[in-house]
Amino acid sequence: MNIKELLQKKYPHQVLIPGARKDIPKNKIYMVYVLVRNDKAVVVGHGKFNRAQVIFDDTTKATNGHIKALYIRLYHRYGQATDRYERFIIKFPNKEKAKAAERELHKIIGGNKLAIPTEISESLFSGLNANGLPMLLLKLALASAYSGFSDLRRWNKLGLINSTDAAIVANKLGLTKL
Repeated sequence: MNIKELLQKKYPHQVLIPGARKDIPKNKIYMVYVLVRNDKAVVVGHGKFNRAQVIFDDTTKATNGHIKALYIRLYHRYGQATDRYERFIIKFPNKEKAKAAERELHKIIGGNKLAIPTEISESLFSGLNANGLPMLLLKLALASAYSGFSDLRRWNKLGLINSTDAAIVANKLGLTKL
């Protein structure tokens, strides 16, 4: 049974399959949001629209302040052209039920790890000096407890990253600038 079938069986009449960010409910309902890549869960989280929109992040859009935004960017930037992405929203009447469903789904399908596949990390770090500042900055961003994008931008704003290294990191992440 694939993830779509599992979700529809486990949560009948609650599963939405949004085609775009605008299809995510905005009327203050609690939901579990799921991003699947090649039938493996990348993200399973709970919340309202502001958090759920992360499932539509890509190489041009990143949800501000979401811990998984950086990871999703890397999947899209360094993944394969043949990767298949599926997105699901499961509606719940309250936060407690959404949180409980999220915990249960983590046990069944995953989607809670802050990790990227080896082939993506190899592409990300390709060409970087193993002891250089850009490598360190990217590794710190991936280890962030909040949002790697936010951390990088804050460090850059504080003048902790020189312009050359900032440009290298921004290029690796597909950003015009930090």
